[in-house]
Amino acid sequence: MTTEQHPGESPVETLAETVAEQAVRLQAQEQTIRELEQRLTRQEERLRAWERQAAGLGSVAAGDRQPVTTGIGQAFSGMKRFFGRSVAEWDTLLGGTVLNRVGILVLLLGLVFFLKYAFDNAWLGPAGRVTIGLIFGLVLLAGGERFRNQGYSRFAYGLTGGGLGALYASIFAAYQFYRLVAFTPAFGLMLLVTATGIGLALRHGSPAIAALALASGFVTPFVLTTPEPQPYGLFAYLTALNLVVVGIAVRRGWRAVNLLGFVFTVGSVVAWLESGFWPRFPEATLVFGTVCFGLYLVVAAFFSLRSGRPDRRVDMLLIAANPTAYFGFLYVVLDHPQFLLWDDWAGFLAAALALVYFALGYGIWRGVKAGLLPARLYLGVATALLTLAVPLQLSDQAVTLCWTVLALVLWYAGLVIRDGRVRLAAGLIGLLTLVHLMVVDTPVAVWAADVYRPLLNGRTLAFLAVAGGLLVAVRVYRRLSPEPAAGMPSRERRLVNRLPVLAGLLGLLLFTLEANTYCDFQIAQVSKEMAEATQSYQQSPAMFKVDIPPEAYAPWRQQIDYWRNAGRLAVSGIWTLAACLLIASGLWFRRHRWRLAGMGLLGVVLLKVFFLDLAQLDLVFRIVTFMGLGAVMLAASYFYDRFAGSAGKRKGPQEDG
Repeated sequence: MTTEQHPGESPVETLAETVAEQAVRLQAQEQTIRELEQRLTRQEERLRAWERQAAGLGSVAAGDRQPVTTGIGQAFSGMKRFFGRSVAEWDTLLGGTVLNRVGILVLLLGLVFFLKYAFDNAWLGPAGRVTIGLIFGLVLLAGGERFRNQGYSRFAYGLTGGGLGALYASIFAAYQFYRLVAFTPAFGLMLLVTATGIGLALRHGSPAIAALALASGFVTPFVLTTPEPQPYGLFAYLTALNLVVVGIAVRRGWRAVNLLGFVFTVGSVVAWLESGFWPRFPEATLVFGTVCFGLYLVVAAFFSLRSGRPDRRVDMLLIAANPTAYFGFLYVVLDHPQFLLWDDWAGFLAAALALVYFALGYGIWRGVKAGLLPARLYLGVATALLTLAVPLQLSDQAVTLCWTVLALVLWYAGLVIRDGRVRLAAGLIGLLTLVHLMVVDTPVAVWAADVYRPLLNGRTLAFLAVAGGLLVAVRVYRRLSPEPAAGMPSRERRLVNRLPVLAGLLGLLLFTLEANTYCDFQIAQVSKEMAEATQSYQQSPAMFKVDIPPEAYAPWRQQIDYWRNAGRLAVSGIWTLAACLLIASGLWFRRHRWRLAGMGLLGVVLLKVFFLDLAQLDLVFRIVTFMGLGAVMLAASYFYDRFAGSAGKRKGPQEDG
């Protein structure tokens, strides 16, 4: 396309106008192409989602990974998928599934009401009611098979589930309510119903029928009660049923069946513990719980290692829930008076479980692919168990030391493998260590102590360990740069660069606490002496008692006032010394921020002196405080003017901003 040349325009101006028009059109075309690419990407995502839904999978095939969302994001995405259905999808869900399931339930309730009416009017006896229930269940099963053969699978599943429920309820009523059959036949018939349901589930390929059949199988031993407990038969039956669960899950790839079996197993164990019979069989109970834990541990690891299988949320939930339930089970059993082993072995047990999960996580990480989500989850569970093992087996400052070492190890590993989740775990453990340091290690019971050595105690060791750990973490980060650390987010790098400040604050807090605690200890010793003198007077014979004049307490009160003033003066001196060190270091290393921090700390000391010490210190301490602080501030001003004022005239590196 050409642009007409108007009279008076030069060829250069005409060419410029043409180029400008073409540039505008090209920009508009590029914007259109970008919009089309975005629309194409959205359509491809929708197509992949429909393919996953049609295949019955919860994630994409191996090698086509989705970004992993966690927590609230997963909840909202799940709600969006459920409520964001189209009209056709809602029509299929309500008409094909909901109506079928609700209709079967209403039909069963109608049968129950009919049988009750017939029994109330003496039409049927107990045997007749049970017989009608069995016939009704068999008819529903036959109808389910017939409709399935005709292609109405969804409708057939509802009839099959209703038939299994009717058979199960009829056998239960025959044993529990009417006593028409003994325990052994009733148990065998219920097992037959469970086996029938499992067979139909495998034949139809229906996880829903399998879930119903397994639920009836787990409930059976608890609804058919016996006069005396039979734990060995119960545990053997539940173990066999769990093996059936695992077999179904492995054969059909129904991972949700694993989770369902685990939930029912936990419920069975809780029901057995609540029954009150387990203290008579503690060893069998402990062995059964351990066998179930090991079974689901192996199953979860198998699915994580199985090639060609994508990660599923049910697997993740099973990996995390299994050790949690087992550890709670161990607490209930081992803390019982029958054992009384929890206090001595809890930490070792947690460490042993952590070792098992670490080995599995490392094996999956090496055997499948680095960064696989199950491997990270196994390693996360191992870290949590190891973190829990420390306070269970150790106490006080030992917990702080061990947690500091654990956080450093995770921090180093996260830098080496460039995994932000590992570094986040290290940060969380470090935060937990700080909380433990402040809440558990900081308080000192000076009134109960006979001797106190400043800086030579466990609290100083704990503070130095944490502060040193922070400095080591920064050193490791800077030493491994630029490779691993260069991949850190900018916010994370800024946070790492602030860790030395936190270490310095911990050091300042340590010296402040030590000075205050030593003075409080001296006050406590003087108060004890005064209390002992008063008590000895009160216990003397009445004929020798005389009124103690208030002047007799004067020496003790003077000592108490002295140590209070000494504590306030020591705090001001420590803060002033720290400020001088900051200013001197800032002058030597030419750091603006260090000098500003030192002057800010001097300002805090000045406020403390004027608003607290001026009203609380005695005259001698007040003189020392004001003269010392004034001299320090004048000296700092002199050296600042001498060195910082001429810094720009000397050759050297430029000062920081």
